[in-house]
Amino acid sequence: MVTKRFIPKMDREIPMLAFGCMRFPETDGKIDEKQAMEMIDFAYNKGVNYFDTAVMYHGGLSEEFVGKALKRYPRESLSIATKLALWDLKSKDDMEAMFQRSLDRLQTDYIDFYLIHAIDHNIWSKVKELSVYDFLKEKQAAGKIRKIGFSFHCEARLLDEILSTHEFDFAQIQLNYFDWNEQDAHGQYERLTNAGVPIIAMEPVRGGGLANFGQGKINKIFAEMYPDKSKASLAVRYCASLPNVAAVLSGMSNMEQVKDNFDTIENFEPLAEKDYEAIIKINRAMKELNTIPCTACNYCDICPVEIPISKVFGGYNEYIATDELSKIDPANAAECIRCDACKEKCPQKIDIPERLAEIVGKAIG
Repeated sequence: MVTKRFIPKMDREIPMLAFGCMRFPETDGKIDEKQAMEMIDFAYNKGVNYFDTAVMYHGGLSEEFVGKALKRYPRESLSIATKLALWDLKSKDDMEAMFQRSLDRLQTDYIDFYLIHAIDHNIWSKVKELSVYDFLKEKQAAGKIRKIGFSFHCEARLLDEILSTHEFDFAQIQLNYFDWNEQDAHGQYERLTNAGVPIIAMEPVRGGGLANFGQGKINKIFAEMYPDKSKASLAVRYCASLPNVAAVLSGMSNMEQVKDNFDTIENFEPLAEKDYEAIIKINRAMKELNTIPCTACNYCDICPVEIPISKVFGGYNEYIATDELSKIDPANAAECIRCDACKEKCPQKIDIPERLAEIVGKAIG
């Protein structure tokens, strides 16, 4: 069974591995329910009972599916997390409607862990403008929310204001060994730790970026040091080795990934000095590749000309790693109208229109 730890601030045991419900396998653009059910069943039966979803995941279908899947288990045995997405909300009534939709879709009377979704400067302004925290505390007092948190996609210094303004029970940040320095995950981790706020580590494998390196130098490092382990296992162990990480949240896309993550946590070994030395070498090699830091979260899936942005970036990154030009598929990227809607939503702050133009140029020579 998966290892669990009691987290006082969260007032319950949390499995070291949490199930992210953003990357289920798909068939014809929809969740492959048979495969996804099997993945959830395997995880639950191994003690993984923390499931994280959101209104927007899988084009709005994740919450409904998660509710259907988890309804088969005793409610008290589950920890369900979902999020309040403030992007288009304008009033308390809007928040009330979104919250109630989440309850209905998840087929539950309460949410264990409710997060303000993807706080950045713009979202933080809305939190203050709409008195979001007061709304959440009302729901908590009514027994509709157990614990209040937020997910975060911004520079660490914004946390100073957030943590000095309100008291939160937990926070979810992008945390992995590459972003520890590249996106100052270290600064975020330290601020939250000093404030006594436990962390759920999301994107531990960086949307697969720390598991798919192509055939070059990084693979050689792994082959020499970890001949019997997956690349993802090092990334998961890295996060789980940090003392203030309550759980490692992994968005798993197939049963192989579920079993591999479970094996890593069930047989958990904290990182040793040789592991940190390997990570230094891997990070150096990754920076030399200069890939696009896309995690395939698909927050950019609002393109008015329907460019499949994350797929275009994924193909380009495969080209970078393998030097095979055929990996590049620009799709209809040349149709980009530079509206910047995608750029504003990107948690990684990628200049998406500029990178799409770069890929189109590379593809046409």
